[in-house]
Amino acid sequence: MDKRARVLAALRGEAVDHVPISFWGHHYVAENSADGLAQETLRQLRRFDWDFLKPQSRAQAFAEMWGLTYTPSRVAHQKYTTTHVPVAGPAELARLQPADPTAGALGEQLQALRTIRAAAGPSVPIIWTVFSPLMIARYLLPGDAAQLLEIARTEPDALTVALEAIAETLVGYVRACLASGADGVFYATNLATREMLSIRSVRPLLATRANWVSSCRRRSTSRRSRAEAFRRASTVGRSRWATSRSWQATASSSTG
Repeated sequence: MDKRARVLAALRGEAVDHVPISFWGHHYVAENSADGLAQETLRQLRRFDWDFLKPQSRAQAFAEMWGLTYTPSRVAHQKYTTTHVPVAGPAELARLQPADPTAGALGEQLQALRTIRAAAGPSVPIIWTVFSPLMIARYLLPGDAAQLLEIARTEPDALTVALEAIAETLVGYVRACLASGADGVFYATNLATREMLSIRSVRPLLATRANWVSSCRRRSTSRRSRAEAFRRASTVGRSRWATSRSWQATASSSTG
């Protein structure tokens, strides 16, 4: 039983020779380049013989597309240092434009993905990290999540414009990930909690998210041979009500 067959059988609830296992975490030095990320991922694959891969792209890569800069870490377990955040407040958010998802930092991640896929071969399922638009927006602001959530409550129109620009970029990025060898996406969100946002304030943001999901479904190419390995996207973070359920269903159809 190869890795892909093992993962698929486990997802179907069938008997397997062993439970599929994988592990991921940031290597704050290796992730600063496409080759570094690829080689560290492949090193772990060879060392631990993971059944599937979830390469750990650098978290700031998405925000780099709109101007975030940082000083890379020189220690594997210590985070980078942000040197510039590109957005001061709502006015700048309202001027945010879509970025080219195949260029810059995201293009670098795609290069790493292609290298990993070529070296790992077709039998190893790969799931690729994609941040939610809201999660990316927090990286663009000096006040991080607290400032973002205040803008969501007081000036949602400005935030909605930014989220639409980010979402449009991510639609193209997801398509490029699938074309570059990913089987599915790990949809990361850590802001969707009752403590952070009320149902009332989040409704406009959910509308933006629904448009993004719909776009992913319409534009994604059928890739049953690989995407079948992950019939649902994964979600990380505390998300008890604005969760990924509708995204999971859509990701299943759009990637398969």
